[in-house]
Amino acid sequence: MEQTAALTTLLQVSQKLVSTLELEPLLDVILEALQGVIEHSAAAIFLLEGDQLLLSNYRGPMARADLPPVWPLAEARHAAHVIEQNHPIIIANVRGDDELACAYQRFVNARLGSIPSYVGTWMAVPLCVKDRVIGMLSFDHNQPHTYDAADANWALAFANQTAIAIENARLYRDERIRRRQADTLLHVASVVSSTLDVDEVLDRVLDQLQQVVHYDSASVQMVQGEQLQVIAGRGFADVEQVIGRNFPMQAPFPNRHVIERNEPINLANVQAIYPVFRVPPYDHIRSWLGAPLRIQDRTVGMITLDRRDPRAFSEEEVRLVTAFADLAVMALENARLYSRAEQAAVLEERQRLARELHDSVSQALYGIALGARTARTLLDRDPSRAAEPLDYVLSLAEAGLAEMRALIFELRPESLEKEGLVVAISKAAASLRARHGLVVEMDFCCEEPMLPIDQKEAIYRVAQEAMNNIIKHAGASRVELSLACDNNSLHLEIRDDGVGFDPNADYPGHLGLHSMRERVTKLGGTLTIHSQPGAGAILTICIPMYQAVC
Repeated sequence: MEQTAALTTLLQVSQKLVSTLELEPLLDVILEALQGVIEHSAAAIFLLEGDQLLLSNYRGPMARADLPPVWPLAEARHAAHVIEQNHPIIIANVRGDDELACAYQRFVNARLGSIPSYVGTWMAVPLCVKDRVIGMLSFDHNQPHTYDAADANWALAFANQTAIAIENARLYRDERIRRRQADTLLHVASVVSSTLDVDEVLDRVLDQLQQVVHYDSASVQMVQGEQLQVIAGRGFADVEQVIGRNFPMQAPFPNRHVIERNEPINLANVQAIYPVFRVPPYDHIRSWLGAPLRIQDRTVGMITLDRRDPRAFSEEEVRLVTAFADLAVMALENARLYSRAEQAAVLEERQRLARELHDSVSQALYGIALGARTARTLLDRDPSRAAEPLDYVLSLAEAGLAEMRALIFELRPESLEKEGLVVAISKAAASLRARHGLVVEMDFCCEEPMLPIDQKEAIYRVAQEAMNNIIKHAGASRVELSLACDNNSLHLEIRDDGVGFDPNADYPGHLGLHSMRERVTKLGGTLTIHSQPGAGAILTICIPMYQAVC
């Protein structure tokens, strides 16, 4: 009758175990079911992680938080026998003097100070899936010499059923984690590629990383010669003091090993290896993880994470942080190249303005000064002849003033705010016609678009850059501009009859096309160029209607 009752209980347990694939609820079901299988005063479930057992669930007189969460097998030799031999172990009297009882006493006394009063007998059975031990079930009874081989067999029969359920729940959990990590990586890839601002990229990477890998503090460090410079951080008491700080590459930290090896380093207890982490301000750090920022085979920096508790970062988390680092370095490199391109564009624009001022306004001022000296001389010798040089001075002054106004308009087209985008582009086209003698035709069938001023200026700058490129490179004699709106978008087209070019080719040192594309992309629009050598060029800008309402 006892065997029938026990078998009935095991059947009921089997039915309960398939009721959920969530690991934590399943562990609760297991401990609840144990009450009908093995009499006990306390029971626990341990899962094997590497060379240690993790306390995954517990029911008994003590609070779970007061129990050791980790049982290293090298120290808990009584538990190591269960795992290594894949066989149940019974310590009939935990206060006895046999080998296993002494091992139990050493471990428990070191962590709790003394053996709890509710433990007289201790029994453990392995959780095994296809000859692979994944953990153990632990039973305490308040009386010594309580459990025997029959109890161990029933516990083992129960463990064989629960091990499969636990393994399935873990696989289900791991699959969900991997799916979430993949979704996060996909999201990070889209997020970090949506901006070309370095600080914003760094903030987004560290924020997104926190969603999938918990850390107490994190930093991004870049190689600067023989030093590492912190360029971003999270979780520090004073982030402003950390950012910008330089560390010598040879400092007694693990950082340089990440750079030298070009691979991630995961330290379960960094204080045991690096003495600098045993003293303030680093003495709170136990787990440390560093992942390199790699461009091809070159390490340009690293991401570091740390935790207060030891063995905090799993190998799966190391792989995830490494994937984050690979995404981050691409975004950082793009942002850095864009920043350099912007600086080069500014320098190129300054040089262009210097040439324009030298070729126009500077020459006009020189002519004015020469004409004024001539007129002054004639006033003393022959006043009647002074009118001619004075007229010359006036004409040069008017031409210089017109040229200066054109240059100022290029720098800050105030008519954008006062008169709108259509008028601003019309004036730029008129300047193109007057200053360079080109035939310019305009077909503006769209009324003034209802756009914010910053978006109007971006469109104007693209048109301005296109016209500048026509002057500098196209050798054109005719330019056609058209502005139109339909139900979906705003279209600006600039066409020339110049020498044409290959829009897919690289032009080192010439950043105009790159700058135009960046401006249009920020507006959510598209820029297309149709051209080939000897056939002129057609540049088309298309802005979605949700951005532009005409």
